[in-house]
Amino acid sequence: IRSMHMAVKRQLDHFIICEWGCGDWFRTGHEQADHQSRRCIKRILGCTLGCTLKHSEEFWLAPRRQLTAEEKEQQEIDDLMSLQSGSSTLNHKEEITNQQYHEMEECPKRLVVCPMQCLEWVIFEDLAGHMKDLCTKRPAVPLVCRLGCGQKFGGTIELLIQAENDRLEHENEQCDFRLVRCNWRY
Repeated sequence: IRSMHMAVKRQLDHFIICEWGCGDWFRTGHEQADHQSRRCIKRILGCTLGCTLKHSEEFWLAPRRQLTAEEKEQQEIDDLMSLQSGSSTLNHKEEITNQQYHEMEECPKRLVVCPMQCLEWVIFEDLAGHMKDLCTKRPAVPLVCRLGCGQKFGGTIELLIQAENDRLEHENEQCDFRLVRCNWRY
């Protein structure tokens, strides 16, 4: 009966229980709006980096689930590969939240270092375009000797000017097909 009296008193004081299921009681109106927009752990929040993934605050702040033995073994292999390539900064021994894991390992909007080692930080979803069109360490179409010997110069975009200089030196000084002025006089 005491529970019934408390419930009736709450209704008379204009209290309602959260309709999203968190269990909090609050007054209708401003308190309800504040609860739903700021305090409810069941409210839906988007990724803070701006991707389209949405979860409840409760899920985002929950610790990342424990891995099975097979998953741990695979993760150790992945960690070794990541350390060798320098692509991941995540230490899996620490307890992290689902949100932290998503922002460091899964989110397409996360910042990553270019794997071609140009020292640029790039948004992960733009990485393929960066490596294809913008990276200074991307492969360049080799320059070929214009005299016809077939010698190739170049390698990466950052070395393109050096490759042009090497080609000019080759064409002027080393190429077997270059024109050489005769020093003999008749």
